[in-house]
Amino acid sequence: MNQPGIYISAAALLFAGIIISSSSQARMGGGGMSIFSGVPTEEECRVCHEDLERFPQLETNNPGRHHDLIGTPVPEIYYSLAPDAPGGVPGDPYGCTACHTFVWDDAQLNYVIQPFRDCLLCHPASLVTGHPRRGNNVHHQTQTFLQRNCRACHGRGMGR
Repeated sequence: MNQPGIYISAAALLFAGIIISSSSQARMGGGGMSIFSGVPTEEECRVCHEDLERFPQLETNNPGRHHDLIGTPVPEIYYSLAPDAPGGVPGDPYGCTACHTFVWDDAQLNYVIQPFRDCLLCHPASLVTGHPRRGNNVHHQTQTFLQRNCRACHGRGMGR
């Protein structure tokens, strides 16, 4: 006995499930557990990267971590977690001007470092966001991730 109504109903339920699943993932940044709402901002990066109490595995704050690079070779673009260091030349050692620019200050009669606070200037969004099995998210290459400790980042209200 042929029951086309059953097949149509099953197809409709499957289609509805796909639509509901897709729309809920879209609301959550595409991955369901994104810690960012859209493209990350410097403020959102610092929520974790400046909180050594909650993330002791970082060992040092962001300025310290970056200043520790001084004197080490700027890696080739394909081996770098920061492929867009604005003043860095692959193979040359990191120096102050690999990241900072200097501007003349008439009051001090000297050059001063021009601070910047845009993490995405050197760390493209494509390398700091994305699903653990699709993409190049450096956060999914850490010891914390390899230990399957997803809640370290996605727990405690961090996931959106």
